[in-house]
Amino acid sequence: MRNKAILGLLFAMILTPLAAPAWAVNDEPPETADDMSPLIERSDLIALAHVIELRPELNKTNVKLTVDEVYKGPADLKQIELQHGGGKHLVAPNEPVFKSYDKAILYLQKGPDGVYRCVDGAQGMKQILNDNVYVVPGNFFASTPFKKYRKLLTDRLAAQGSTKPAGTA
Repeated sequence: MRNKAILGLLFAMILTPLAAPAWAVNDEPPETADDMSPLIERSDLIALAHVIELRPELNKTNVKLTVDEVYKGPADLKQIELQHGGGKHLVAPNEPVFKSYDKAILYLQKGPDGVYRCVDGAQGMKQILNDNVYVVPGNFFASTPFKKYRKLLTDRLAAQGSTKPAGTA
């Protein structure tokens, strides 16, 4: 009897941290408009894009992406190139990790050298998988449906006075 109680307690201790948070089950967005504000304000470009080429170098990686939609910035962009820390032999903390054919909403800032970089490192890349936006890097419970996230983003941009560029879906 005592062994069953101990086994039950161990089982509960192991599974409890694995339980999904309430908002993951209730489909509530984990990122509110207020949470987006700093990213939006610091971004020169906010776009939905997918990776078409990765060029890792020794201590940085160059990423070429095709732009699907622009939410803030020049509406006529078809491709963008960005750069992040980490390369062939270096993993940089708090940097986004791109893989071939990744699709993401990107919050980008143009540096003095004219190269785009993700705002706040990994926070500036919201990966999209199976029509869900993963808003917290490395946390696969922290997601919201793409349409809901896009509406939240466009509503916040409109509230800040930004207008959706012509020529986007």
